[in-house]
Amino acid sequence: MYAGGFALFTVMALASGFAGTPLVLIALRVFAGIGGALMLASSGAIVADAFPRRELGLALGINAMVIAVGSAIGPVLGGWLTSFSWQWVFWFNVPLGVHGTAAAVLILHDVPEARRAQRID
Repeated sequence: MYAGGFALFTVMALASGFAGTPLVLIALRVFAGIGGALMLASSGAIVADAFPRRELGLALGINAMVIAVGSAIGPVLGGWLTSFSWQWVFWFNVPLGVHGTAAAVLILHDVPEARRAQRID
Protein backbone atom coordinates (compact mmCIF):
# COMPACT_ATOMS: atom_id res chain seq x y z
CA MET A 1 0.00 0.00 0.00
CA TYR A 2 2.85 2.39 0.87
CA ALA A 3 4.73 1.87 -2.40
CA GLY A 4 1.48 2.13 -4.36
CA GLY A 5 0.65 5.40 -2.63
CA PHE A 6 4.13 6.72 -3.34
CA ALA A 7 3.84 5.75 -7.01
CA LEU A 8 0.36 7.26 -7.36
CA PHE A 9 1.46 10.50 -5.71
CA THR A 10 4.52 10.72 -7.98
CA VAL A 11 2.64 10.09 -11.22
CA MET A 12 -0.06 12.58 -10.26
CA ALA A 13 2.58 15.19 -9.34
CA LEU A 14 4.17 14.77 -12.76
CA ALA A 15 0.81 14.99 -14.51
CA SER A 16 -0.22 18.02 -12.41
CA GLY A 17 2.66 20.01 -13.86
CA PHE A 18 1.23 19.39 -17.32
CA ALA A 19 -2.40 20.16 -16.43
CA GLY A 20 -3.98 22.36 -19.07
CA THR A 21 -7.00 23.55 -17.12
CA PRO A 22 -7.80 24.23 -13.48
CA LEU A 23 -10.39 21.42 -13.50
CA VAL A 24 -7.81 18.87 -14.68
CA LEU A 25 -5.34 20.13 -12.06
CA ILE A 26 -7.93 19.73 -9.31
CA ALA A 27 -8.77 16.19 -10.44
CA LEU A 28 -5.09 15.23 -10.52
CA ARG A 29 -4.58 16.73 -7.06
CA VAL A 30 -7.46 14.63 -5.72
CA PHE A 31 -5.68 11.47 -6.85
CA ALA A 32 -2.35 12.78 -5.56
CA GLY A 33 -4.07 13.29 -2.22
CA ILE A 34 -5.23 9.68 -2.24
CA GLY A 35 -1.63 8.60 -2.85
CA GLY A 36 -0.41 10.85 -0.05
CA ALA A 37 -3.05 9.47 2.31
CA LEU A 38 -1.93 5.92 1.55
CA MET A 39 1.65 6.88 2.44
CA LEU A 40 0.75 8.78 5.58
CA ALA A 41 -1.62 6.12 6.89
CA SER A 42 0.96 3.37 6.30
CA SER A 43 4.03 5.13 7.67
CA GLY A 44 3.23 4.54 11.34
CA ALA A 45 2.67 0.84 10.75
CA ILE A 46 5.94 0.58 8.82
CA VAL A 47 7.83 2.28 11.65
CA ALA A 48 6.13 0.03 14.21
CA ASP A 49 7.18 -3.03 12.22
CA ALA A 50 10.76 -1.85 11.73
CA PHE A 51 11.73 -0.98 15.31
CA PRO A 52 11.84 -3.02 18.51
CA ARG A 53 9.32 -2.11 21.18
CA ARG A 54 11.87 -0.32 23.39
CA GLU A 55 12.78 2.07 20.53
CA LEU A 56 9.29 2.49 19.16
CA GLY A 57 8.43 5.73 20.98
CA LEU A 58 11.53 7.48 19.66
CA ALA A 59 11.00 6.13 16.14
CA LEU A 60 7.36 7.23 16.00
CA GLY A 61 8.36 10.62 17.41
CA ILE A 62 10.95 11.09 14.68
CA ASN A 63 8.40 10.02 12.07
CA ALA A 64 5.93 12.62 13.39
CA MET A 65 8.66 15.28 13.51
CA VAL A 66 9.63 14.67 9.88
CA ILE A 67 5.99 15.04 8.84
CA ALA A 68 5.66 18.27 10.85
CA VAL A 69 8.91 19.78 9.53
CA GLY A 70 7.92 18.86 5.97
CA SER A 71 4.55 20.53 6.47
CA ALA A 72 6.27 23.68 7.71
CA ILE A 73 8.97 23.84 5.03
CA GLY A 74 6.72 22.81 2.11
CA PRO A 75 4.85 26.10 1.68
CA VAL A 76 8.08 28.12 1.88
CA LEU A 77 9.78 25.91 -0.70
CA GLY A 78 6.64 25.98 -2.85
CA GLY A 79 6.57 29.76 -2.79
CA TRP A 80 10.20 29.90 -3.86
CA LEU A 81 9.58 27.36 -6.66
CA THR A 82 6.69 29.39 -8.05
CA SER A 83 9.14 32.22 -8.72
CA PHE A 84 10.42 29.98 -11.54
CA SER A 85 7.13 28.41 -12.65
CA TRP A 86 4.04 27.04 -10.93
CA GLN A 87 4.70 23.66 -12.55
CA TRP A 88 7.89 23.23 -10.49
CA VAL A 89 5.81 23.00 -7.33
CA PHE A 90 4.67 19.62 -8.66
CA TRP A 91 7.72 18.52 -10.66
CA PHE A 92 9.98 19.02 -7.63
CA ASN A 93 8.30 15.98 -6.07
CA VAL A 94 8.91 13.66 -9.01
CA PRO A 95 12.59 12.73 -8.40
CA LEU A 96 11.86 12.36 -4.68
CA GLY A 97 8.87 10.18 -5.48
CA VAL A 98 10.76 7.98 -7.93
CA HIS A 99 13.49 7.35 -5.36
CA GLY A 100 10.96 6.84 -2.56
CA THR A 101 8.90 4.40 -4.60
CA ALA A 102 12.00 2.43 -5.61
CA ALA A 103 13.22 2.32 -2.01
CA ALA A 104 9.80 1.17 -0.79
CA VAL A 105 9.66 -1.62 -3.36
CA LEU A 106 13.23 -2.77 -2.71
CA ILE A 107 13.40 -2.39 1.07
CA LEU A 108 9.94 -2.94 2.51
CA HIS A 109 8.66 -6.48 2.89
CA ASP A 110 5.46 -8.22 3.81
CA VAL A 111 4.90 -8.97 7.47
CA PRO A 112 5.35 -12.72 8.03
CA GLU A 113 2.13 -14.62 8.70
CA ALA A 114 3.29 -15.55 12.22
CA ARG A 115 3.55 -11.86 13.19
CA ARG A 116 0.14 -11.06 11.75
CA ALA A 117 -1.48 -13.58 14.07
CA GLN A 118 0.02 -11.99 17.20
CA ARG A 119 -2.19 -9.94 19.47
CA ILE A 120 -1.46 -6.24 19.50
CA ASP A 121 -2.35 -5.67 23.15
